[in-house]
Amino acid sequence: MAREKDDEMARETGDEARMTLYRLVGLSSIDDAIREKYREPEDDRYRYFHKIVSVGDTKAVLYWGTVESDRASWTTTVIGLTKENLKVGSTTSSAVLVIPHAGADDEVPDGEADNNDSESDGSEASHFAAWAITFGMGFQMLEKRYIDTGFGQRVAIRCAKPEGLNVLSKTTLDERPRMVRSTIPSGGDPRRFGFRELEDFSTGLVVEGCIEGIGDVKVKGGDSLNIPLSTSPTALLNNLKQIKTILDKKSESSELAALENLSLVKNTKEIKRLNQHLIEAIGGKSGQVEASKDGNGQVEATEDGNDQVEATEDGNGQVEATEDGNDQVEASEDGNGQVALSYPYEILDEFGQFSCFKVIGIRLRKKHDYLPAIDDLLDPIRKGKDEEQRLKRLDRLSVGLYQSSNDKETAILEIPIKKWLTFQTTSEHKRYSLQNGHWYVMGDDYVKNVEKQVKKIFNRKAHLGRFPNWPICEKPNDKDAQKKANAELAYNKRIAKKLNGLCLDQQLIWPKKGKSGIEACDVLLPKGVFVHVKHIPSSSQASHLLAQALVATDLLLADKEAQEQLKSLIDKVAKSAHLDPKNYMAKPRQVVIVMAKDDKKITAEDLFTFTKINLIRHDQRLASMNVELNVVPVVRKKKQSR
Repeated sequence: MAREKDDEMARETGDEARMTLYRLVGLSSIDDAIREKYREPEDDRYRYFHKIVSVGDTKAVLYWGTVESDRASWTTTVIGLTKENLKVGSTTSSAVLVIPHAGADDEVPDGEADNNDSESDGSEASHFAAWAITFGMGFQMLEKRYIDTGFGQRVAIRCAKPEGLNVLSKTTLDERPRMVRSTIPSGGDPRRFGFRELEDFSTGLVVEGCIEGIGDVKVKGGDSLNIPLSTSPTALLNNLKQIKTILDKKSESSELAALENLSLVKNTKEIKRLNQHLIEAIGGKSGQVEASKDGNGQVEATEDGNDQVEATEDGNGQVEATEDGNDQVEASEDGNGQVALSYPYEILDEFGQFSCFKVIGIRLRKKHDYLPAIDDLLDPIRKGKDEEQRLKRLDRLSVGLYQSSNDKETAILEIPIKKWLTFQTTSEHKRYSLQNGHWYVMGDDYVKNVEKQVKKIFNRKAHLGRFPNWPICEKPNDKDAQKKANAELAYNKRIAKKLNGLCLDQQLIWPKKGKSGIEACDVLLPKGVFVHVKHIPSSSQASHLLAQALVATDLLLADKEAQEQLKSLIDKVAKSAHLDPKNYMAKPRQVVIVMAKDDKKITAEDLFTFTKINLIRHDQRLASMNVELNVVPVVRKKKQSR
């Protein structure tokens, strides 16, 4: 009680200040915490120093200094406009106080040396963790690879009061990443912020929290933690101990626990494997993709002279792709998902204003206006002569941000290229996401929740009668695409005959705004039941089938012209089949996904995690349109080949 009273008295007397705190892990020495350019500056404008100090009874190191310029960068513009020869200098000051943990856990950040993986000989025991309190532009001085990613967010989640979430920054983890920041001053839970547990990745938040020894405070958490801390050395150390205690707590009981469904990948061998997937998706000189950009930001790529992929980027950094001009494709199970742009706003916000950028680490000197587009980042990587060089460029290149286009101006902020990219891949049946320069894997609780929801969808009855099995009409390994297509057509006709439906397989409607025709469905049943059918030899085929169904449903619910075209098609097919067209609707009320597998029915457990997530996403999306989704597994029965 006495300690709590002392803390309350300290707050009342103003014996505290709001500070920005980082946690550094994997350090082998205190100097590792600071970038070399600040420890041993070669630029005469950099004046930096360090000194061993005491914070209470703990030894620490204080690093501080300035970057001085005879002329502020903006004076060039003023001189050009007014002809007034301004001589206004500028000074940027910064400091970092590094305090080692007492008895800190041995932890290693991703990107460390090979002996830091789970199969090492124990040499990593010499590594330690430390607190870093930054002042001014001090965060620029920190060696980024030692920063404990998401540390501040984890603390905020664990100390948040119920309904205490005020601000949430999130990125949607799919092939069209969206970065959104939402504010509810009165507070709420993640659902009120539109946070979707199976789609969104939290990058930062502000909460009303309670920390023992500090009290009720507004907590801002991302990679860093911003809260009021005591200006008394002994009390500050107590604050840090309490923060470490909160950090070690589990967040399972917190209503914000859903924000932690992704865990950081630290195993170096695993990271190397994931980086390999990323490089394969980026492509390069000897790889799959060559890209060029026209004045409208449009990228066209050809792959081995076969399939054409066309991508466009809008002002929100969204990328949409179509393959062969037909169906929309999503990221595949084999790791070749789309690499997309994701602005590192949590870093940019710390800095403030800038006007241009350039990629640092290549010979190109030209600066470009504002922020980079996706091809500005990927082209320098693709130009590596081989895969090994492209991997090195991925880790070495960075984006420099500048206040002006002056060629002599030094970058005031450098952000690694990897932090600008977002990517998802499935490897060894686990789903990984690249975000903010780090790899994340879905947590076990998250995966269990996914499996539970998928089983619920599979167990949902369609109430349409029994679907027939699919007899295989061609050789199992026949590579003739037309024979396979005709085999599916024959099966769809069988479904239509048994369930009193119309076979619309290979019958296209042509949306006015679309570049190509689409199938409304494979079989249309009475009362607005749209059936989509596919043989599912791999999980990626299931994702493709789901995407086709969603695109068609979305179109037919929103586009009157598409509805009219479908009505005309219904009239034509129904009359040919001697059925009454009035029994069939042009707007979906129920979508049935028929998944066919050889010899046995496909189950919820058979799908890869990414396909399961796609299924749940599509179920949620269709439910929001008041359309029911059902999955019907059927068996493809093999016959002896002649």
